[in-house]
Amino acid sequence: MKIEGVVTKTFSEFEALVETLRPELGERFPLSMQNWCGIGQRPYPLLNWHVYIAKDVETKKDVGLYSYYQQDNDPPNKFWIGWIGVVPAQRRKGLATEFLDRVKEEVKALGATQLWVHTDAGNTGAISFYKDYGMELWGEFKDVHAQQASAKDNSAVL
Repeated sequence: MKIEGVVTKTFSEFEALVETLRPELGERFPLSMQNWCGIGQRPYPLLNWHVYIAKDVETKKDVGLYSYYQQDNDPPNKFWIGWIGVVPAQRRKGLATEFLDRVKEEVKALGATQLWVHTDAGNTGAISFYKDYGMELWGEFKDVHAQQASAKDNSAVL
């Protein structure tokens, strides 16, 4: 399957993905997508924030989304993985890895030497995925002392 990443700030284009991926990506996910589309107000500024709807080039169907960002208090070489989600019918086909590869390539072109992510500490599937990708588990957010405005104290940081 060939994938294209489409950038849009039209919330209606995200609605189906938001509902499909909400169980995995959590209750903050819909609000984040609304903020991306300009519907809401961010509680803190982001220097770089990019969200892509991943579409199957042949069928034009949404197969997931991926994103990254950089906070204003981050050093210029530090970026965060935002949301990475694959619709259930397309899972276990390597798409999440492809999305992460795309994020890594883009942030590297922007000067990144560090790529961080936080996820719920109980989300063993996500933690395993990121570790298999080569990321290192630093521990829970409260113990790592990373600056990340949206993390909960029990978030795992990789």
